[in-house]
Amino acid sequence: MAHDVFISYSMADKPVADAICHGLEALQIRCWIAPRDQLAGKTYGQQITEAIRAARVMLLIFSAHTNQSQDVPKEINIADKAHIPIVTLRLADIEFNAELEYYIGHRHWVNAFPRSIKNYINVLADEIRRNLPAPAPWQPPSSGPRFNRKAWLGAGCVVVAVAGFLILKPDPDPDPPLLPTPNPPIYPDIIPKPAPWAASASSKISVLRDRAARGDAAAQSELGFMYMQGRDDLPQDDVEAVKWLRKAAEQGNAAAQNNLGFMYGLGRGGLPQDDVQAAKWYGEAAAQGAAVAQKNLGVMYEQGRGGLPKNDAMAVNWYLRAANFGNAEAQYALGLKYEYGNPAGYIPRDPEQAITWY
Repeated sequence: MAHDVFISYSMADKPVADAICHGLEALQIRCWIAPRDQLAGKTYGQQITEAIRAARVMLLIFSAHTNQSQDVPKEINIADKAHIPIVTLRLADIEFNAELEYYIGHRHWVNAFPRSIKNYINVLADEIRRNLPAPAPWQPPSSGPRFNRKAWLGAGCVVVAVAGFLILKPDPDPDPPLLPTPNPPIYPDIIPKPAPWAASASSKISVLRDRAARGDAAAQSELGFMYMQGRDDLPQDDVEAVKWLRKAAEQGNAAAQNNLGFMYGLGRGGLPQDDVQAAKWYGEAAAQGAAVAQKNLGVMYEQGRGGLPKNDAMAVNWYLRAANFGNAEAQYALGLKYEYGNPAGYIPRDPEQAITWY
C-alpha cells in the first residue's frame, strides 16, 4: 500500500503508536507501521528500509523508551540519508540521548503532553502535511486561452450525466501527464447527522443498534461511522464499521458511500486496498451532491487513481462542485490550480482567482 508516513517507535510504546496511526489514517494520512504492514517472505530489515525510503515523511514517536531503542536510530539514519523530513512527537519532557540529539535535536518537534494523545492528533496531522514535499511550480506560457469559470460550471451538468460511466469505464486514452500538485487529503467524514431519535447519550447506542438492525440506513451509517472513529464509548472497530457502512451504502446513503470508499482506499476493516472500489463509492456519493465525496473524486482524477484517467479537467470540475458547497479542501485545491496554471493551457495562471479560492 502506498503511504505518506513511516511511523518509527519503540515497541514499548506500541499502544500509543497504534492509536496515533488510527488517528492519522482517519484524516487520510496513509501510514506504514510495523508489525501491521509487514509481509511474509521478506526480512524485517529489508521491509523497514523499503518502507522508509518510500515514505514522504517519517514520524518519530519519542519517549524515554526511545532513548533505549536499538532500532529507532537505525531507522532515523535511513530517513536522514534519503533526505526524508522527520517529524518528532514527544510524549514526555525528556532529553534526547546523544545519538538522537545528533539527528533530530535541531529540528522542530510537536509536544503531546500533558493531555491525552487524542488531543494532539489534529496538530500532528497539520505538521505532517506541512512537511509533505511540495512540487516545483510550473510556469505557463505568457499567452494562452482563458479559463471561463462560468462556462465550467455550466458544463458541469453534462459531466454529472456521464460521471457514473467514467467511473466504471475510464477513458482508455488519458491526458498526457500533468504537473503534480499537492493533493488535498481525502477525509473520511461526511459526518452523519445525529439521529433524531437518540433522546439521550446513554440511550443513543442501543437505539441506533435497534434501528440499524431493522434496516434504517441513517442509523446504519451513523453506527458505522461511530465504529470507524471509536466514538461515544464504542470501540474503534473497522470490521464492524465496514459491515454497517456497506449496509447503508447499498441503500443509497451518501455519507456511508463516501466513508466506505475511504475504507477501501486504506484497506481497512478486512477490505483489500482497492482504489477502484474507493472511486466507485466516492462517485455514488458525489452524484448525490455530497461535497466531501465530490472533492474526493476530484483527488482521484487528479492522481489518476481507481481506474480513472489522470485528468485535470475532471478534477477541477469536481473541485468546483465541492467548493461551491463550501468544502475548504476543494477551495484550496482550486487555489493551487489557478496559482500555478496547467501545462495544457486550459487552466491559465490567474493569481486573482487563486486568491479568491484561497
